[in-house]
Amino acid sequence: ADLIAERLGDAHHKVQHAALVLLDAFAEHMPATLAPFLDSVLPRVMQRLCDKREEVRSSCVLLLRRLHESCGSQVTLTGMVRALDAAQAPVKAACLQQLISSYSVFAPFIASCPSQARNLFLKLLPLSVDKVLELRRSSVQALVQLYVLAPLPFYEALMKLPGEQQAAIKKSLLPSLPSLDREAAAYARTKKLSPEVAAVSAHAISACLTPPSKEAREEGEWEIRGHAAAEEEVEGDSEESQSYQPCNYEEEPEDERRASGKYSSEGLSAQAVEKTPRKRQHEEEGADKERASAWEDRGIENEEANRQPRARGISQVHAPSCSPWRGEDDESLTSRERLTSILSQLNSSLSAQDSEASLENLRRLAALRNSGKKGGSLVQLILLLLKGAAQTGMAEVQVASLKLIDASLQEEEEEVDPLAHVVLRELLESVPRSRRSVAAQAEEAIGRMLTRCNPERGMGILAQALEERNARGDEGTASTIPVIVRLMEKQACTYPRALLERQVPIILPLLSSALNHSSADVRKSVVMCLVELHRQLGQGLLVELDGMLTAAQLKLVRIYITKTTGGAGGGTAVC
Repeated sequence: ADLIAERLGDAHHKVQHAALVLLDAFAEHMPATLAPFLDSVLPRVMQRLCDKREEVRSSCVLLLRRLHESCGSQVTLTGMVRALDAAQAPVKAACLQQLISSYSVFAPFIASCPSQARNLFLKLLPLSVDKVLELRRSSVQALVQLYVLAPLPFYEALMKLPGEQQAAIKKSLLPSLPSLDREAAAYARTKKLSPEVAAVSAHAISACLTPPSKEAREEGEWEIRGHAAAEEEVEGDSEESQSYQPCNYEEEPEDERRASGKYSSEGLSAQAVEKTPRKRQHEEEGADKERASAWEDRGIENEEANRQPRARGISQVHAPSCSPWRGEDDESLTSRERLTSILSQLNSSLSAQDSEASLENLRRLAALRNSGKKGGSLVQLILLLLKGAAQTGMAEVQVASLKLIDASLQEEEEEVDPLAHVVLRELLESVPRSRRSVAAQAEEAIGRMLTRCNPERGMGILAQALEERNARGDEGTASTIPVIVRLMEKQACTYPRALLERQVPIILPLLSSALNHSSADVRKSVVMCLVELHRQLGQGLLVELDGMLTAAQLKLVRIYITKTTGGAGGGTAVC
């Protein structure tokens, strides 16, 4: 896969296109094989988004869609964000336009992952005051969409900026978000979202999660926009549009920059320096009419718009004409729609009554278990629900979510390998600082999921999780290392000897490293796992451990081996 990715830099467009097609085949049929190379593959793919040839750009977009389906939102979005560090302005502009047109695809992940939302904010921030006009305009549009999807991380990142930078970014966003300054000041006082902002965010997320029609998907999601196509659109359409418009990527003349006062306040609005008939027309129409028109474009009634903050400029995150707050007795709702409703409520700072209603909805959904749905999208949506419940401390919702994940994975006829890594990561995140019932349910769900995976793949993702936690030094009661090690022990009981022998060179160094942990619970779980491996592999394991463990650690392992074998096989082990 890495060798194929290198051909993306070939001078001939047919070679580039062939490489993209091959990578698409890898992503569809062998996502696990492609996964280790994505860090090097994705930046090269993003560079081809600004290619002059339509077939190359289209293949890039199709590959990104495939990676999103196979490897998840985190992998794809991370690659797009990294591409914003590129030195070439055309690459940055193409990435921004792809990000804007795909916001509805990434909405669930962005809304449920505050750290990713903050990282995206920090990446877009310098582009909003860039010398290139097109980059400023696109980054402001992307920031507006980020604000609607994840207002809380947006405010948190904004409040950490120096005063001058805060003023500059607020001034840039003011034409699109007139209420930003007031809402940010309210958040700084209360550290809570206002009901209006929370309602708009939940409404937008629900709209993105609602399965669109085939025509809407073709028009809205993963939109392919190139320089030539955008140029034709601008020339043919005189009305206001949020679509990509070409840029010559040249700096503005010095006198224009000085006249605009751009650098005097460290960044003005991207729209403030725009001198077009379209802009003058909107200035004449007035701000009130402009904002009302923006809300009407989203299909939201004027009465509802008066209760919600006006956030203009959202082209891809549309709210549906119907309300996302569905009645509990609506039997026509699908599993996905009910989960969407619950997720929206969780993102809206639940009251106790709303929490009980959401929990009851979830229980009904768990009982129905719409097995006709594909497990991939359903499981990923439940994971978002689980993360929202963990952030709000709702143990009952966490347990119900875990049971629903467990049931969904059991009902799936297809292999769960592509989902295994994502599910494991999210379930492990639900264990720390949770009630025992939640932790036990999460561990049970992980174990059952691993039995559905390819054995080698299952042990591999456990080894990767253990390596990550060893590297970052999980300490205290919040450590998930004991859970991972116990899962390794359970998996070792079911694996054939030949498979374990192939895994030993990978897992033994990780276990020996975990045996140096400060927590007694971690050390005990590692010792018991080594005892189980000894039961499967015999004395050869002790020979391997002799060069990895200290004399005291090796003696401890031998003592436990003696205890578990009742002295029958332990006599030779102690010698």
